[in-house]
Amino acid sequence: MVILNSTNLTESARLIAIAAFVTSGQRCTCTRCLIVTPEAEPVISIVALTKDIVVDSSDADLQPFIASVIHLPAADRFWRFKGS
Repeated sequence: MVILNSTNLTESARLIAIAAFVTSGQRCTCTRCLIVTPEAEPVISIVALTKDIVVDSSDADLQPFIASVIHLPAADRFWRFKGS
């Protein structure tokens, strides 16, 4: 991801944090490299935003940012299949 100049550093930081952690089950879909110019340096905001990322189960009362994509019955079937 490249940030050359931004008039809204808060929004840029939010999008950078999301891109770094969003996944569709494959880690290769996440942003791994960030290039910024000195004028668009939102790094401090990004660190603050990542502290608010909620990791929990997908059926938690409050919707988490990151959750597993598999539930316990499916995991049990997987391990039984793998063991056979």
